[in-house]
Parts: sequence; structure tokens; C-alpha cells
Amino acid sequence: MIEIPVFTHSKHSSQGRKERIEWIKEKLKPFTYNDEIKKRNITPITTKTRYYLKWLQFSPTTRKDYEEQILFELELI
Repeated sequence: MIEIPVFTHSKHSSQGRKERIEWIKEKLKPFTYNDEIKKRNITPITTKTRYYLKWLQFSPTTRKDYEEQILFELELI
């Protein structure tokens, strides 16, 4: 089981969104060390992203939005 930190902002605010995206990106660091590793690990990155988003208890639509934002920020899409 993962340990979810206590976030300072509501998950429905823009600051909360940014805070949660940064938390997930931090969890993905081992898979995104450099561009070569990132390209080889696209499937594990998306799987882990979905895993952490489920733990944050978002609706399917919100999870999809967050996932796309994270993959965009990681320059995978």
C-alpha cells in the first residue's frame, strides 16, 4: 500500500491539481531519468500514473485529464 501525503490544497483547486501532479511526477522519477530511459518506459510510466491516480480517488474523466497532463509535461505525448 502506498502512503499518500497530506496535501495542503483542495483537489478541486488549481493549486491542488498542480500539487498532485508534482507528487505523481516525483513517484515517476526512476522511470524518467533521461530521454532514452523515458522512451523505453512509456508503458510502465502510464501504468504507474494510472495506479497513483486511482489512489487519489478521482473520477475516470479526471484521471484521464491528469494522465494526459502528466504525460504532456514529461514530453511523452
